[in-house]
Amino acid sequence: IDGVFSDGRIYLGNQGEELKAFNTKDGFGIKALINSGFEVAVITGRHSHIVQQRMSSLTVQHIYQGQEDKLIAYQELKQKLALSDEQIAYIGDDGPDMPVMEQVGFAVAVND
Repeated sequence: IDGVFSDGRIYLGNQGEELKAFNTKDGFGIKALINSGFEVAVITGRHSHIVQQRMSSLTVQHIYQGQEDKLIAYQELKQKLALSDEQIAYIGDDGPDMPVMEQVGFAVAVND
């Protein structure tokens, strides 16, 4: 999520609440994919109510939060959807994404 759907910054309010800024253009793209019949998933190392809220508002069905090892979540998702590595695209931005990026058929690293 951080660095892909957002600018990678985490804002903390006076009461310790976590805030994130999401780009509406990314949201439009996700909705277009879903409306075209694609399965969209997010796998993130952190856990945030804000992420759940934003992804749910975009009707993302597969949300994996708090994943220290993203490859485990990826394997679970791949099995659940009965897809091969070659059928999956993945967008990442950091070291923890590399094991998944090495597995998928199409990997993208964002330029942040």
